[in-house]
Amino acid sequence: MSGEGRSHGRTMQQVLHLLIVDPRTSEAVTASYGSRWLLPILTCGERVRADPKALLWAASRGVECEIVGQWLGRAESSGTDWLMAMSAVSGSLRSCAQLDWTPLEQLNSRAALVEYQGWTLAKVTERGSLPSRPGPFGRFGWTDEVKRWIEAVIGTPVNRLIRQFRSTPHEVVLRATAGGANVFFKGMGRGRELEPRVTTALASIVPEAFPWTMALEERDNGSTWWLTEGCPGVPAIDAAVVARALAAVQQRLTGAAETARHLPLLDLEAAVAWGASFLDEGHAECMCQHVQRAACGDSASTWIPLDLHPTNVLVDDAGTVRFI
Repeated sequence: MSGEGRSHGRTMQQVLHLLIVDPRTSEAVTASYGSRWLLPILTCGERVRADPKALLWAASRGVECEIVGQWLGRAESSGTDWLMAMSAVSGSLRSCAQLDWTPLEQLNSRAALVEYQGWTLAKVTERGSLPSRPGPFGRFGWTDEVKRWIEAVIGTPVNRLIRQFRSTPHEVVLRATAGGANVFFKGMGRGRELEPRVTTALASIVPEAFPWTMALEERDNGSTWWLTEGCPGVPAIDAAVVARALAAVQQRLTGAAETARHLPLLDLEAAVAWGASFLDEGHAECMCQHVQRAACGDSASTWIPLDLHPTNVLVDDAGTVRFI
């Protein structure tokens, strides 16, 4: 086990239970404690991306893996437990005290040392020999399908070492390198097709501020597969710079009625009521006055759903801001 990370004076952790499976043999990496078994456990801070840490741990034991998904979270007072499903793609487990490959079927017939691990393993293997969860990306093998799709779109082989930023059964985000350039893939479950359509519409109005969509496809299983170009730059940390860039985008939208029709309409009354619920009476009244003043102007009644986390806003060397 290894641990790190404190948040605002109190320990808040992600506890990663690594389910490293060789899909060719349906075996998992475990340690034995008498008649009981234990999956490897890592801990990291709540804001730390868990995938690189899990992959590094596996590689240090001689096994190269791909992340299949971060599944079945369980919140506790000190943090969150996650089952990190990983597919072993090459290498062999180095000789290590206690660690060995164990058939999944055998694990299900024995008790786990940690109750959470026994429960999650039973849940993810109830539908077949390999772990899975309901959802378009909740199974082993989805990464290979995505790579083949990306290669078909761009006509260039994809580097096998991809970087994943999110891996759930219903949504995945990853960066792939092909032909020396980065591309970004986002896969979304049913009902999420608005986001890529909005971004594609915005890119046609303000191409310098949004990534270019290389491919967009709605799959037979209801998921949406979306591939965009990589954008240069580093995360924006100056809120004023971001606000000015976003205001410029809004101004461009005002005169782009044909494309702006793809954007969702804003229920201004509901938005004001929602915002006021977080403010005291004086600040809520001030906000309402500003909103009313803005509503009287000649602006489109559409809105842009954005997550303005710094990692989603990039600034390049020339000062160009891109919303990704």
